[in-house]
Amino acid sequence: MFWDIVGCLVAWQIFTNRNFLDILQASVIGTIAAVPEEYLYRGVIFGGLLRAFYLANRGGTKRNFLYCMLLSSLAFSLAHWSNLPSQGAVATVGQMIQVSGMGMLLAALYVRYGTLLMPIFVHFMIDFLVTLIHGPYPSKLNGVSDETTLIIVSVIWAGIYVAISMWLLWHCHDKEGFMARLAGQAIK
Repeated sequence: MFWDIVGCLVAWQIFTNRNFLDILQASVIGTIAAVPEEYLYRGVIFGGLLRAFYLANRGGTKRNFLYCMLLSSLAFSLAHWSNLPSQGAVATVGQMIQVSGMGMLLAALYVRYGTLLMPIFVHFMIDFLVTLIHGPYPSKLNGVSDETTLIIVSVIWAGIYVAISMWLLWHCHDKEGFMARLAGQAIK
C-alpha cells in the first residue's frame, strides 16, 4: 500500500504543477490537523459524551450514539469558525457545514474500528488532498467561486459524509461493546 501511495504522488507530480514541497506542505498540514483534532473531538469529546451517556443510562442505545455524534460534530464544526479571517464568511460557513458531516463520519469510523487510528488516517487524507489540490489558503472552497453553489456543494458533501456514517453504524455490530470499553465496564 505504501508503494501505491508513493506511485500516486509521483504520478501527481508528473501530471500536475505540484512539486515535492507542495506534497510535504500538504503532509504537514494534514498531520497537524488530523492528530490533535481527532484526539480532542473524537477521543475526548465524543468518547467522553458516550461514556457519560452509557453510565447515566446503564447501557448504550442508538440514540446515544447519534446525540454524541451530533454534539461532537457540532463542536468540531464550530472550531472551524477560526478560519474566518483567512477565507471569508461564505467559505467558512461552507467549510463548517462540510466538517459537521465529516465529524459524523469520523465518529462512526471510531466506533466501527474501535480505535482513533482510522479517523486520524481518513482526516489526514481529506486534509492532505484538499491542501494538495487547492493549496493551504484556498480563495474558494472545493474550487467553487459562486457563493450559492459553494453552500450547495458543502451541503452535498455533508450529506455524503452523514450517509456513509449511518451505513458504518448500521453495519457495526459491537456498538455496545465499544461503549462498555469506553466506560471501563465489563461487557455483558
